[in-house]
Amino acid sequence: MDTQERRFSRREQQIVDLLLQAKSIKDVALALDLSANTVKDYAKNIYRKAKVHSARELMLQVASPPRLPPQPDTGLAQFLQTAHGLDFEATPAEAVAQLAAAIRRCTPARQVSFWRWVRLGGELCLVADAGAPRAGACLRPSPFLRRLQDRGWARLEREEWARPEGRQMAAQGMPMEVIAAQCSPTLRVHAVLAGDAVGGGFGPLDAATIRLLVRLAYVAGEHRVARMSA
Repeated sequence: MDTQERRFSRREQQIVDLLLQAKSIKDVALALDLSANTVKDYAKNIYRKAKVHSARELMLQVASPPRLPPQPDTGLAQFLQTAHGLDFEATPAEAVAQLAAAIRRCTPARQVSFWRWVRLGGELCLVADAGAPRAGACLRPSPFLRRLQDRGWARLEREEWARPEGRQMAAQGMPMEVIAAQCSPTLRVHAVLAGDAVGGGFGPLDAATIRLLVRLAYVAGEHRVARMSA
């Protein structure tokens, strides 16, 4: 790819960096105090320069290692191979299984479960849909879940383990660190929770890796819905 053609302006580079964090056009607009239409115009120019057609292609084909999780070459190759393996034609059940396997392969998470938002007694709670250690598990509102709602992902920090949200997680079979991300590999699934990390904890890049995989699974899900509606 011609280096002159790929050269981005300062504003374009800001948008590229945010897109590579799996942020939506709306989130990018809020972060940079721009209108969504302005961001869309910048994105079109970025895609033209990068010779891609979408944020997903930008993540997979253009991003250099510093923008994706800067893992060793073998780790990056594994991430890209796993991301390319997400099947756009998979059934909903296969899509969930694929995303779970991808998260386990690219992060230390041994436990991956899928949840949906349900309003119970006037409160918005997370209820287990698939893969949770306890059938019918329900997570009540907490600062952890509010962060998940507000920014699309959350990490149960070490200092929270002894707090109510940490005890609630432990009671549902998910002790210690947990990373959550909003996702929709199927219409029924709204969030994924990854925990029980190999070695006792997640690294600083694991949340970003999970968010990228979730974003790619979302794009694949949109493709499946469009194909089924056609």
